This record gives sequence, structure tokens and C-alpha cells, in this order.
Amino acid sequence: MARKRKTRSKPKVSKAEETKSKTDFAVLVSDQSGLFPQGADQDSIQSAEDSIGLSIPKSLQSFLRWRDGGTFAAKRFILFSAGEGIHPDETLIAANSDRGSDFPILSIARDATYDFGFQKSDLSKADPPVYSFAWEMEKPEQVADSLSDWIKWTEQIASQ
Repeated sequence: MARKRKTRSKPKVSKAEETKSKTDFAVLVSDQSGLFPQGADQDSIQSAEDSIGLSIPKSLQSFLRWRDGGTFAAKRFILFSAGEGIHPDETLIAANSDRGSDFPILSIARDATYDFGFQKSDLSKADPPVYSFAWEMEKPEQVADSLSDWIKWTEQIASQ
């Protein structure tokens, strides 16, 4: 009769600890000088959601509560604000209000070439993948598995 092997189980990590380690934005963003020094309040986030008619995933809400958008990754990327933004065009509302319902992503950021965001079909996920979108492509292309991974990706792009 074969003996059962004992296997080690992974140490239990609470959801809060797991989420905190994934969303420690202060560690992920190397240069925070272009970001708003304060975060958005829940009313600003809710107002942005109401104005664009879409839910903002929890991962982005967490970032916005930490810093309400601005420039980062050697100032090559702009994360749209739930509030006033660094310019009226650099807000979640402005970036998403002129797009039709058939536009495939909720735009959350941009650089000189691409818009970045979450596919609308993924908005119910707490931390959905991030996609790039260029008008010439006509369809989104996944660039990161999560918001934290996307920030790491932008930091890597900026360091090249």
C-alpha cells in the first residue's frame, strides 16, 4: 500500500496583505514628482463613474485615492485624474466622454502614441488587465495583467 506524501501548504496570506503587496504604489512609482500630492476622495471617483457611465475597477480606485493622477515614469505617461487633472483634457471624464459606447476600453492613461485602459468587458474585475490602444490598430492589445504590472511596465519603458 502506497503511503501518501505530505505536501507543504503555502503560508496563508490574508486578502488584505495580498492586495497591499500588489498595490504599494509608492514602491512601484519611482518618480512621484509629476503626480498629484494628494489622492481623490470617494465623491470625486463616484462623480467620474457617474459622468462616464462606467465602473472604475478597485485597483484604479486605490491608485486614485493614493494620488489623483498626473505624470510618472520619467513623465512619459499620464494617468488620468478623477478630479481636476493636470489639464482639463487629462481627466477620466474628458478622456472617455467623447467616445462612443462601441469604443472598447475605459481609457485611464496615455503616452504620446497610445491610450491605455481596461476593456469594458473586464470592468467588473477588481484588477483587470491593461490594454494599449492606438487608433491605427483598431483593437486593444494587452500589455499587462494588472494595474500594478502595467506601472512596472511603464517604469521599465521609461528606463530604456
